[in-house]
Amino acid sequence: MTKGPDVKLCHAKAKTTGVQCTQPVVPGAEVCFYHGAGAKHVREAAQRRLLELAEPAIAALHRAMDDEDPKVRASAVTAAKDILDRAGLQATVKTENKTEISIDEQFQEVLGQHYEQYKRETQGEASG
Repeated sequence: MTKGPDVKLCHAKAKTTGVQCTQPVVPGAEVCFYHGAGAKHVREAAQRRLLELAEPAIAALHRAMDDEDPKVRASAVTAAKDILDRAGLQATVKTENKTEISIDEQFQEVLGQHYEQYKRETQGEASG
C-alpha cells in the first residue's frame, strides 16, 4: 500500500520512544496488520464499520445522480464506490472466453517449430 497525505497511519506507538507506527491501517481498522488488525475480532469489527458506511455511500450515489455539477457527481461517485469496494460490495465483473481452438491448433501452439515433426510421426503411426 502506498503512503501519502491521505493514508491513515497505524495508531500504535513504540513503548520505549513513543514514536507512532508508520504502517498504513487496514481498511476499517485503526491499526496496521502488525499491531493487531490481523486478529479475527479486529477484522470483524473493521468489516462492521465498513458495512455501516455502505448505506450512506449508496445514498450519496443517489444524490450525486441528481446534482447539476459534474465535479460534485464525480467526487461523490468515486468516494461512494471506494467505500462500497472496501465493504466488499463492489460490482461483479464477468468475463467470458468463447474462443474455440482445435486440438491440432493447440498442439501447434505448444510445439511451435516441432509441430511438423510431430505431425509426420503421428501420421506415420496411424498408417503403419
